[in-house]
Amino acid sequence: MAENIRILKRVSASCNLLPGDLLKNTIEEVGFSSLEAVYEDFDGAGPMGPTVEFSTGAFEKLSVTMKLLGNQSQLLTVFNRPAIWTFNGVVEDEISGEKIGWHLHYSGRLAKYEPDGKSRKTLHTHSLALKGIMRAEQIENGTELLMWDYVSGVFRIHGTDINEQERQILGG
Repeated sequence: MAENIRILKRVSASCNLLPGDLLKNTIEEVGFSSLEAVYEDFDGAGPMGPTVEFSTGAFEKLSVTMKLLGNQSQLLTVFNRPAIWTFNGVVEDEISGEKIGWHLHYSGRLAKYEPDGKSRKTLHTHSLALKGIMRAEQIENGTELLMWDYVSGVFRIHGTDINEQERQILGG
């Protein structure tokens, strides 16, 4: 199998509550949420040796950060309101030159709108954060990589529902 070096080159963002606004050329930086399982250390009273880690079955919360150029004051109208945020990106393979689409959808709230410091030598920016994310979906080149929905309990990674058996046992 040939090695791929896929780099996210460009990205745009939009919010369903601001249908006419597309953030494209003002995004200086964007940080997408990591996927991290929660583990707890356990020493136990048994034999001496290293501490063991056990999965709790939970995952860390999701959040998205952005740094935008200039004043984006229209975003204050959606501050702390439930919204669907869509990020579209162009991913380019550095070896083959192939470009593919990368799409992320988050249902959450714009929970941080912070003006950054301004000096003579820097441009004026704002730092933003999406929090309280209740649903997330990541699609690469038409393939679903991740889909998580807090309300339904569905959590799919590459099309495999990792909570299906638990939902069946719990009756939902």
